[in-house]
Amino acid sequence: MSDNLIDKLNTLANEFKSALERNDEAATERLNTAISTLEAKMRADEADANRVTTNGSAADEAEVKGFRDFLITREVKAMSATVNPTTDGGVTIPKVIAADIRKYVTDRSVMRKLAQVLTVTTPDFHIPVQTGGAGAEWVGETTRNTTGTPTIEKVVPPIGEISARALITQQLLEDSQFDLQPFLVASLGDKFDEATGTAFVLGDGTNKPKGLFTYATAATTDKAGTRPFGTFQHVASGVSGGLGDLDKLIDLVHSLKAGHRANASFVMSKATLGDYRKLKDSNGQYIWQPSTQAGLPSTLLGYPVFEDENVAEKGTANGLAAAFGDFRAAYTIVDRVSMTTLVNPYSFDPFIAISARARVGGCATDTTALKFLKLSVS
Repeated sequence: MSDNLIDKLNTLANEFKSALERNDEAATERLNTAISTLEAKMRADEADANRVTTNGSAADEAEVKGFRDFLITREVKAMSATVNPTTDGGVTIPKVIAADIRKYVTDRSVMRKLAQVLTVTTPDFHIPVQTGGAGAEWVGETTRNTTGTPTIEKVVPPIGEISARALITQQLLEDSQFDLQPFLVASLGDKFDEATGTAFVLGDGTNKPKGLFTYATAATTDKAGTRPFGTFQHVASGVSGGLGDLDKLIDLVHSLKAGHRANASFVMSKATLGDYRKLKDSNGQYIWQPSTQAGLPSTLLGYPVFEDENVAEKGTANGLAAAFGDFRAAYTIVDRVSMTTLVNPYSFDPFIAISARARVGGCATDTTALKFLKLSVS
């Protein structure tokens, strides 16, 4: 992301604030949209800049070559010994390509960027989460420690299989100058990003991740100690379907424990962020500030803010319009280690369809680490 784009963003931000001051609604909306568009371009440019095809070892190169030979001939014998056939006639995607696909998706996915991401090999993976007991206490030199027995929840992330398809011609496959690896990374990565990005926010947990914004919420605070594990706290906007005033957003920030605020970020839709850009704090300063350095997001109330179009917007009664907290502590994404592919040379003639499949899961792991703004009266 170039300094030129940072300068342009700050110029737009100043023009936007000027339009607000003179109550020019048309210019305000135009500039608000321009800011969102430019920030999206900056994120995409940053992701592209980070997209460096992995330079693998000689063994990796042999694996990629064997994989390409398989795609050309559809014969298992064409593969190198390191490209493993699957029981359904497919093969495992070379590890170096699978790693590049996951990096490509991570660079573009808000949830993958913010959440904890684990790669596992076992199908019965679970996460032990302590939800109570075994607190810390001061003890004397000869005094027995009497901390309580911990309460442990066994959290099992729902894991489902996701498939993405890339189309390519036989001529391109056979062209020795055609670089297959970045083509597959971009073609399959875009499709994986779109599908998993939605699931990490809105997935119902049935053969797919349990989306962060689908968990139960309650107005009960952490201090009350009566909200069950698996239920997040929400702060009501005070208006059914509306964002309410700035105080509600400030309440959202301060509903989170200080320890979690140290690593906290906002996630909301583009439209919601557009509304908050217009607000000032009690000192007359706008609560949204543009990015001042390449690679860093813009901020809201001093905290990083990210857009995700899967999040509810105003007008959605009882919708969860914003999340604030330590996403890494609150949500875990699980990738099964292998990625497989099937080749279909017939159904999409004159194209060859390369269908990749991966197993991905996700679930909440700390429901005190993040809070939601709920578009409701209470």
